[in-house]
Amino acid sequence: MRLMWLVILFTLNVSFARSQPAFVDTIRTSLNEKPRFVLGLNNRYALVSGVPLRTNGIQAGMDFNDKVRILFGANWMPNAYVERDISNGIPPDTITIQKRLSFFSLTGSYSLRMSEKWRFDFPILIGMGVDDRTTTHSTRIKPTTESRFIVPFEFGASAVYSINSWFGVKAGLGNRLTFGRSFSTNSGPYYALGLTVFAKPFVDWAKKIWQ
Repeated sequence: MRLMWLVILFTLNVSFARSQPAFVDTIRTSLNEKPRFVLGLNNRYALVSGVPLRTNGIQAGMDFNDKVRILFGANWMPNAYVERDISNGIPPDTITIQKRLSFFSLTGSYSLRMSEKWRFDFPILIGMGVDDRTTTHSTRIKPTTESRFIVPFEFGASAVYSINSWFGVKAGLGNRLTFGRSFSTNSGPYYALGLTVFAKPFVDWAKKIWQ
């Protein structure tokens, strides 16, 4: 199932890139335009050991010609994944493991605007962070902690519908590959659905106040 998601999403991204006329030229031309600052919050649900858990994120960066975005971000899981196991020793030992991912990221995104209301984004993200683990034994007093280095790589597609200049609705799906010691448990598809807030009206409002 995971391999099927990976193949489908990779094929969609490659097919999209090839279908766009002068795709590379469009990116090159856009990067020569004067950029504007963008800021955004996002959350998405990714599989950890087969369980969908929310990842929150905040991103800031530059938008070039409403086509190309380069964003730096911080991402974290607000809720830990909890795994329990009971050993058959004497006395029996209940082992509880809590996992939380957190990482910094660099995202490059290509946007295709279909109309004034509809926009499609094709982001690719690479990051560096840690998989924090806390292990508790019922037969021991103190828990043990461990931080595993991870390199997450995400790619996907999303659609944004603008309700007005301030708010919109966003839906997307993609795949996360988390390289490190926990590749199999922290890799899998992700999906996102929710309200999005556009930063430009707030930035313009703040500029008027400070002028």
